Amino acid sequence: VMEISYEAATRLLGRDARDIAAQIDRSVRPVRVKPKTGVVTFRAETKLADVRVDNVVGVLRGTDDALADEYVIVGAHYDHVGVDLRGRVGFGADDNGSGVSGLLEVTRALAAAKPRRSIIVCAFAAEENGMLGSAAIARRLPVEKSKIVAMVNMDMIGRGEAREVAVLGTERNKHLERLVQRADGLGKTGIRDLVMGRGQELWQRSDQYEFHKIGIPSLFFFEGLPITRNPDYHTWRDTIDKLDLAKIENTTRLVFNTVWLLATEDERPPPSRE
Repeated sequence: VMEISYEAATRLLGRDARDIAAQIDRSVRPVRVKPKTGVVTFRAETKLADVRVDNVVGVLRGTDDALADEYVIVGAHYDHVGVDLRGRVGFGADDNGSGVSGLLEVTRALAAAKPRRSIIVCAFAAEENGMLGSAAIARRLPVEKSKIVAMVNMDMIGRGEAREVAVLGTERNKHLERLVQRADGLGKTGIRDLVMGRGQELWQRSDQYEFHKIGIPSLFFFEGLPITRNPDYHTWRDTIDKLDLAKIENTTRLVFNTVWLLATEDERPPPSRE
C-alpha cells in the first residue's frame, strides 16, 4: 500500500483527484481513469529505533494495619506484536487485551472488597520483546522483596473452553496449588476444568517468571494447554470477535478469589522451588 497526496494523484491521472473521489462517493463504484504519465519512480525506507515504553503501576492500600505493608502483585502485559514492516497492526485481543481487561476488573473488585494486604497492580510493557517491563520492575522492586507475598499474572485468558483454565506455577509451590483449589471453591467461578502441573514449556515465557527468578511465589493464569490450540497466537488474526467473554469472566473470578486469599489470610506461601 502506498499513500500519495491529492496533488500527486492529480498529476498522475490528469484529472482532479478530488473530483474523482467525490464521484466514487456518490456512486459507490470504482472510476476507471487512464493515467497520463507512463513512468513513476519512488523511494521508500524503513527505520528501526529504540523507543521508550512505560509500565503502568498503581497501589491499592490494605486495610489491616498489621498487614498493609505486605503486598500481592497482580499483573498483565499490555503490549502485543505491534505493527510489522508491511504496516499490519497486531490487535492483540487475546494476547493480551484479555489479561488486561481481567486485571482492571480484579483491581476494581479488590478496591470494593478491601483486602487486608496491599495490592500492587502492574500493566507491563514490552513482554513481547523479552519481558522487559516486568524484568525492570523485578530489578527495582517498589517495596522490599521480603514484603511481597506473591505475584499473580494473567496472559491470554480469552480463547478455548469457557470452563477451563490452566494455572502454571503450582508444581513449584504446593501451598499455591492448595490455595488455587480453595479459591475455585470460594464462590461460583464458572471454572470446571482446573489444569495444574502442566505447561512447563510456557513457564519462562510470561511476566511472572521475572518475579519467580528472584524468589517470589508466582502464578500464571492461562487459557488452556497446549498453546497450539490457539491458531491465532502471535498473528494479525488475534481480534476481539474471536474472544469468549464468558471465559474471561470465569477466569477473572478465579484470579480474584486467589488474590483475595493471598491478600487476607495470615499465612504466606513459602518461597517457590525451581
